[in-house]
Amino acid sequence: MPKFNVFIYDYTASAFHVPPAFAWLPAPTPLLGVLLAGLQYVAAAGLLLGVGASVSAWFIAVVGLYVMLLDPEYYSHNGHFHLTLLALVGCARDGISLRRLIGGRDADARCPGWRSGSCESRSPSCSSMPPSTRS
Repeated sequence: MPKFNVFIYDYTASAFHVPPAFAWLPAPTPLLGVLLAGLQYVAAAGLLLGVGASVSAWFIAVVGLYVMLLDPEYYSHNGHFHLTLLALVGCARDGISLRRLIGGRDADARCPGWRSGSCESRSPSCSSMPPSTRS
């Protein structure tokens, strides 16, 4: 989020802009820039805490796409990867928050092969692993 918020701030603070690649796309005003940046932090908190995670991920992805469309040549970088991941999180319907996964209290929220770093023999993915990698 901070990366795209810096782009929004820099874009709205600058008096010079290259001609837009897409004429139909409105340039952000300073007020819109502050609003988008603030809402991205709220969405990031929602994504972390699992409150409206899908909507939060989609919001951050759409704002990032908007920033990239302002000047596709300048903003073309690894942000595409982050936006793709956010869109995938937006499509997920599992309801598992990042906080729950990081906390480690709910081992059932993870893939069986990832639980406590061990591989369970009943997991089909584990049976295909060489014995030396099973723990």
